[in-house]
Amino acid sequence: MAFIRIAIFIVLGVVAFRVVKFLLGEVFSSSRTCTRCEGKGWWQNTRNRERCEWCQGSGRVPKDFPLK
Repeated sequence: MAFIRIAIFIVLGVVAFRVVKFLLGEVFSSSRTCTRCEGKGWWQNTRNRERCEWCQGSGRVPKDFPLK
């Protein structure tokens, strides 16, 4: 029974760490997720994948990037 409690605490700790890391990264970062490709760096065309021109394939754009 103690093993289950320890495993639950570890899982909750990892989840909490990832949430805090994500939130702090979005607040203090100089870039944000690209809205055109949803952070993937590419978008699906009717025939194949196309590299995103807005983020140049990185999935991130500067915070002052004008959204269309």
